[in-house]
Amino acid sequence: MLDTWPNLPIHISASQYKTSQLHGEKKSLIATLKHTGHICQIQLYGPLGSQLERILQAMQKPFPALTSLAIGGSMAMEVLPQAFLGGSAQHLWSCILSAVEFPGIWKLLLTANHLVTLDLWHIPYSMHTLPEGMATCLSTMPNLKSLSIGFQAPQPLHNWPDQPN
Repeated sequence: MLDTWPNLPIHISASQYKTSQLHGEKKSLIATLKHTGHICQIQLYGPLGSQLERILQAMQKPFPALTSLAIGGSMAMEVLPQAFLGGSAQHLWSCILSAVEFPGIWKLLLTANHLVTLDLWHIPYSMHTLPEGMATCLSTMPNLKSLSIGFQAPQPLHNWPDQPN
């Protein structure tokens, strides 16, 4: 049905609570994600359950109009694939990720030359990077005005399987 509308910007907002209310909304969300050239904002909050895998699969290509991305609010760690957004976010000006494991985040952010707001919360220990690497990435963002970063603490040594207590 979106093909019959004029080329308008699309804002996607989905959460566990909204998507559990309407049965047909899951299919509509996946269908909407096919219009990558018109999607300017994506907000995914809360654990999206079984549909998350299909959503992330649909988001493994470039979204050239995307200016705002927010993913988070889940108690469980979500994992974004390396090919998320096709590895490029050239027009992104706001990026908010919370409790998201995304090994390709620093590579993706190197393409985000227009980024104004960057909030990364509950970054898992597996994604910790050296300060020099983070500084190199941040130096490519001349428009950055707001930066918030919050790391998860590493596991205590007694929980690491290859370390003696």
